[in-house]
Formats: sequence, structure tokens, C-alpha cells
Amino acid sequence: MTSAELLAQLQAAWQPAPVSENHSPQPTRTRCLTHLDCDVWMTEPVPDRPGWVKTTCRLCGTFIGFRPES
Repeated sequence: MTSAELLAQLQAAWQPAPVSENHSPQPTRTRCLTHLDCDVWMTEPVPDRPGWVKTTCRLCGTFIGFRPES
């Protein structure tokens, strides 16, 4: 069997996966794609480190880091 014959058989046998009726074209976001937007940051003081704040994402709750108060 030549490679062209094999390719023809594979193309003839290939069937796309069925799409369910509930398929949504836009996936829902469960996590943020990026945390570069500081408008969605939530800061709170750190009790063990005076003068420092803990930063988390307001949308998904991911820890971003500690930084000095400014």
C-alpha cells in the first residue's frame, strides 16, 4: 500500500466529532487570563508584616504578592 492510498483511506474514514446542542461558542472564564490590570487587585494589610499589604485578584482570588504600602 502506498502512502497516497493510505492517506485516501484515512480521509474517507475520518468523521468529525459530533457537536452537542448545548455547545457554547464562547467558553466561560473561571480564572483570569492575566493579572496585569491593577484595577481588579484587592489589597489588605498583613498583620505579621507591618507596612506591607497582601495583593489578590478580586475576580478569581489568586494571590498576586506582597508589597510595601505606598
